[in-house]
Amino acid sequence: MPCLSAVGISGLQAGEDVNETMKDVVWTLNTQTLRFTYVSPSVYQLRGLSPEEVMQQPLDAALPPAERGYLRALIHERREALLAGEIGPDNFFINEVLQPCADDRLVWTEVITRYWLNEETGEVELHGVTRDISERKAAEAQIRHMAQHDSLTGLANRALFSECLQRAMAVARREKSKLGLLFLDLDRFKPVNDVLGHAVGDALLQLVAKRIGECVREADTVARLGGDEFVVLLHGVQQAADCVHVGEKIRQALSSAFHIETHTLHISSSIGVAVFPDHGENEIELTQHADHAMYQAKNSGRDSVQLFTAIGATTD
Repeated sequence: MPCLSAVGISGLQAGEDVNETMKDVVWTLNTQTLRFTYVSPSVYQLRGLSPEEVMQQPLDAALPPAERGYLRALIHERREALLAGEIGPDNFFINEVLQPCADDRLVWTEVITRYWLNEETGEVELHGVTRDISERKAAEAQIRHMAQHDSLTGLANRALFSECLQRAMAVARREKSKLGLLFLDLDRFKPVNDVLGHAVGDALLQLVAKRIGECVREADTVARLGGDEFVVLLHGVQQAADCVHVGEKIRQALSSAFHIETHTLHISSSIGVAVFPDHGENEIELTQHADHAMYQAKNSGRDSVQLFTAIGATTD
């Protein structure tokens, strides 16, 4: 790790020259005063602050408010551990930390640190190297988004929706509240693909997703399960009638004409509604009953909203 303690007395100037030109930020912190005693010039590229500005500020200024108390306590704990011989002089720690910039942005950084006892001053110093990992974090977020969202519509996929539903049910159990689950299937969507092609079919699904999203609150969750099947999770509903009302709002929105290229398309939807905990106390029961209600809507003539009942239904 390129830190000052790794540079011999005779090579100190050479080490400082390297620190002047390197992209990573090299720094030293007094663990007693929690003040920086050295910061390399590269901090300006990272945070938009000069080394002098950083050294004039307390450690807290380099940390997001939510993490200040934790990191101060962690530094104190490791300082005492070094003095007690519980960690050796070859200790190294790696943390990911959000750091504030001069323009109020937050930048993700990887911080490699080492605690070192300065025998001349008797002070425990924290030597560190801070590296900008914003691009890596953005790539990780993109990969995570791709794994959890439908590539065509941008909606949550089946896996993410399952996670959202399980979390929402746990909250609803604790708060003794209700959830609404809507299963939606487009009526006779297959002929669109067969006659006009998949490009038109895909464009139609994207417009359907947009209209569904416009019918629900920002706190609700819309997902595409695959094909022309969509699902909606409604949070904090008062009664089943509220869910049916939202389902009817979606049904009407989808009944208006869709204009794609030179085509004017008219479709309808069959929507099944189930309410937690009335129609199921776990994810499997609730989803099965919402799906059941959707087929009840199809079997009753399509283009309708059906609240779950115990009457059997057959698939089409």
